[in-house]
Amino acid sequence: MKQFTVFLVVLIFCSCSSAPLIKSIKTGHEGETIPKLNLLIPGKTEYFHTEQLPLGKTNVLFYFSPTCPHCRVQMRTIVSNMEKFKDVQFTILTIADVASTQPFIDRYRLKDFPNVVVGIDTGFVFPKYFGSAVVPFTAIYGPGGHLDSAYAGSIGLQQFKTLTQHKSIAQSIR
Repeated sequence: MKQFTVFLVVLIFCSCSSAPLIKSIKTGHEGETIPKLNLLIPGKTEYFHTEQLPLGKTNVLFYFSPTCPHCRVQMRTIVSNMEKFKDVQFTILTIADVASTQPFIDRYRLKDFPNVVVGIDTGFVFPKYFGSAVVPFTAIYGPGGHLDSAYAGSIGLQQFKTLTQHKSIAQSIR
């Protein structure tokens, strides 16, 4: 198990995806609900559970590595446009350790946003569930809590806005 963990960490750090993907990828989990994840909250001894995520709004699971430059660019894009995403719940998760993750949290002031939760997937559930070691990896769940789309690689701001605006419109219709 330890060898698998080391292999997975190395693979993730080496597989930062540079090309923005316009099309969503097929995961085999389309239409399924948000996977049950127990995320260690950095700097605390408590866990955040994805069952705590609010229904009725778009939920974005953003899987990253603190050392991935494309993850940093994606996070900068999200944070600098957060007013456009105020109705979107973000769960920012990694398998990196607290020492590596905390500077990322501080750099982007992620604790300043009420719609952002940051956690460490200590059980490596997310990469196993989606079968992907690519970062950044984004899974977008609609207001009903079902997977709408997933992206391996960076998502451009316009595409991100379109995806979340569509979800907000769908939410207001319900």
